[in-house]
Amino acid sequence: MKRLDGEIISYNATQRCGYIQVEGYPLILYCLADLPTGYIPPTVGEKLNFIFNDDEGHIYASDIVRPEIKPPQGVKAKLKGIQHAARIYFYEQPKTRQKKIIIAAISLLILCITLIMYASVSSYQNYQQRKAEQFQREQQQAINQQRAALGDLQEGGLSEEAKRNLDAKVYGTVRERSDTVTRGIDKLNGLLPVSSGRFKCDERKYCHEMRSYEEALYFQRHCRGTRLDNNGNGVPCENDIRWLKK
Repeated sequence: MKRLDGEIISYNATQRCGYIQVEGYPLILYCLADLPTGYIPPTVGEKLNFIFNDDEGHIYASDIVRPEIKPPQGVKAKLKGIQHAARIYFYEQPKTRQKKIIIAAISLLILCITLIMYASVSSYQNYQQRKAEQFQREQQQAINQQRAALGDLQEGGLSEEAKRNLDAKVYGTVRERSDTVTRGIDKLNGLLPVSSGRFKCDERKYCHEMRSYEEALYFQRHCRGTRLDNNGNGVPCENDIRWLKK
């Protein structure tokens, strides 16, 4: 095997092969896969150093050196070299294997995208959870500070103002109070018990429309839009001359 110096006289980009001319020798075949730094395309007139091979009339070059090409250094050059080697490997495979390689590459790409999305969602959920836990800690800290500032609550149950607020339903809820709760508040405030079976809400809303104190008390507690308690003390129609609260 002889090592010769020659010059590129042709290159077919479709076939990725060409010919080298050496004086006194027939045209010598070379291919892109045999060129070092093959990602740099060969050009006509480029000088090559190679081993001359004659395999029963099949003349070709191997172990090629490109003295005029200085391979670039750095990470980018290495990546280009890997990309070129992968491309050459792909083109050297039969069509059926090329299809399998393409399907495997697409599957790998989809898997990578799925993993990235999963990691992003998990990271966002963890962030939200940490944020919620921090908010709870801040709320608990604020409650503890308020408790420390207010001190111990007074004993003895509800104040008169709290009882009136509960009876007048000033907390903005539209849900009716249960009979059990009503009876308990009645017992605390010393009011007459009310039987919900005796009365029924209608369009009446003023004291002069009530037929008894018990009815006025029922309307005050269970019917919306009444105008029976002008001073907000929880006692309906207390100035009505037809009855007096005992």
